[in-house]
Amino acid sequence: MSLVIQSVLLSVIEDMKQVHHPNRLAILDHVRRNLAQLTQDEERLAKIDQWKATEVDRFDLQPVLNRAYTAGIEELKTYLASDSFWENRALPLMNQALNEWDQHPTFKEESDRWMKDQLVRFVDQNHQKIGGLVRENLNRFDTETLIHMIEDKVGNDLQWIRVNGAICGFFIGLILGGIKLFIG
Repeated sequence: MSLVIQSVLLSVIEDMKQVHHPNRLAILDHVRRNLAQLTQDEERLAKIDQWKATEVDRFDLQPVLNRAYTAGIEELKTYLASDSFWENRALPLMNQALNEWDQHPTFKEESDRWMKDQLVRFVDQNHQKIGGLVRENLNRFDTETLIHMIEDKVGNDLQWIRVNGAICGFFIGLILGGIKLFIG
């Protein structure tokens, strides 16, 4: 008997797989009519809404969400630290952005102007702090070390200033001496 029932059920299942089989179409038609009636049956809709609310309240989703969040964050950290992220996502995106940036000269000028404005604003807002920081750093050095550092960094420029001053002084002295000879 069970074999007969099993074979009948398998036959019905096979029939349901066929898109245009009359039994399948009849079942779909019945389901569609019941669903259409359900949308107009306020009592059943209220029961369904009540059932949804009780089912949602029945489950404490906070631990599940916390575990999913923690696992997601860990997965994201692992992915961001992986070489494949940098090789397949980040570096191509950066290269594309740099290429696009290189293609637009007005964007370069605007970004340069914006960066300069930001730097000026930062210096204006923090000029006292910057001055204090420079003063504090300079006070850490003794006079000999400070002189050595300045000569090391700008000594070549100072030497040219001396040479230019000597040359200019020589020519001015010649001119003044020549004027003094002609006048007096």
